[in-house]
Amino acid sequence: MPQTSPQKSVLGMSLKEEAFFRALLCHGPSSIEEIAKRSCVERTTAYALVERLQARGFVKKTQEGKKKRFLAEDAGSLQTLVHDALNELTEGISQKREFSGKEEKSKIFFYKGDAGFKATWETLFNSGAKEYCIMTNGEDMLSFVRKEYITGKIIREKLGKSIRSRQIIQVSSYAKEIAKKDIFENRSTKFFPYPKKFPFTKIIFGDSVAFISPNLENTLFVVKNKLLKEAEQSAFDSLWELLPFRK
Repeated sequence: MPQTSPQKSVLGMSLKEEAFFRALLCHGPSSIEEIAKRSCVERTTAYALVERLQARGFVKKTQEGKKKRFLAEDAGSLQTLVHDALNELTEGISQKREFSGKEEKSKIFFYKGDAGFKATWETLFNSGAKEYCIMTNGEDMLSFVRKEYITGKIIREKLGKSIRSRQIIQVSSYAKEIAKKDIFENRSTKFFPYPKKFPFTKIIFGDSVAFISPNLENTLFVVKNKLLKEAEQSAFDSLWELLPFRK
């Protein structure tokens, strides 16, 4: 019988590597012994796993006196690694479409300010998508409209259209406040446990991706492109699987 290769994620991690990495995401700087115990692997195996993950940029080492500790890379580095890992996948999809003779057409819609924020959500609601995948700092959206607009009009219309959402949100007191309402707002939330902020709030939906950033003069834009959407969706799903369920 032909041998099957071990199952791997989009990031190329084996199941043991993924369990090891999850333990780091949950608990921060840890010794090899601590991580081995949490991820249920032998200590000798843990040494090999940390070396592989460190070589690929997922894990970094710190020194506390004579003790070596390991932790997951920060948000910016991890996002870069995810997108780099998806380059081959993206190229493969692109080559397949070129071979089939299909041309991918893109559209980019630019918006600005509070009116643009509302127009972006109209685009989302009019797309017919039944799931939104969101990466956000949470507070970013408050740069455009009041909290009552989000909790009122946006959430109400989302529920009226039976739209579900999954969100990865920078952990904060505001994020925890939002997550408490998940069951009432048809949403699942996972916390991103790093202090470095996402440069954009990103919403993946239908065949498009919306980018919202108050850091660029309150600029917003929506890119309608199936290839980009597939790449961003794969990146989101990979992070979603790696992050622990919130307690």
